Amino acid sequence: MTRHYWGEFAGSLQDLGLSAGPKLLAKVDRDSVRTRLWLKPHHGMEAYLAEVARSGGRLRMHHCRGGWKGIGQAAAGHCPDGWQRISLK
Repeated sequence: MTRHYWGEFAGSLQDLGLSAGPKLLAKVDRDSVRTRLWLKPHHGMEAYLAEVARSGGRLRMHHCRGGWKGIGQAAAGHCPDGWQRISLK
């Protein structure tokens, strides 16, 4: 998601140039400083979060994975309770 950020935060999957197939639920939510992409496969118990936020003139990002029941329940800049941060280095 961060690799496709140009100028403004995207507000939908189409703005990000993404589409979700029938095996994946995908949701984008945004506010004035952050965009979150939530992914939940139809099968399995794990879900994913990617967040990009503007902070002090810079972009900050983080990625998380955890149980699908935590989808949509994260404070700004944090993973949902019980989820693990993913390092993409």
